[in-house]
Amino acid sequence: MKRDINKHLTTILKHLDDGGLSLTNFNKASSQIERKTNLSKDIILVVLYTLESYGYVFRVYHLDDITYQITPKGKRLIEKN
Repeated sequence: MKRDINKHLTTILKHLDDGGLSLTNFNKASSQIERKTNLSKDIILVVLYTLESYGYVFRVYHLDDITYQITPKGKRLIEKN
């Protein structure tokens, strides 16, 4: 179970590492993550909020969009796995 959770977390973090996740284009990006992890869009958002609370990702507010970006702490987590 723990291994599956780590796999899902690293999949989401790797997606963020490849350029972030825009909430404007969330449906398209989350579909890719859904296929890789079998998690629903709602669960993906909960995971993002949780990762943000632990300092693995952060939100960037733009004038017309919000994006999630990976932090150095998140990159280290990917490297461990």
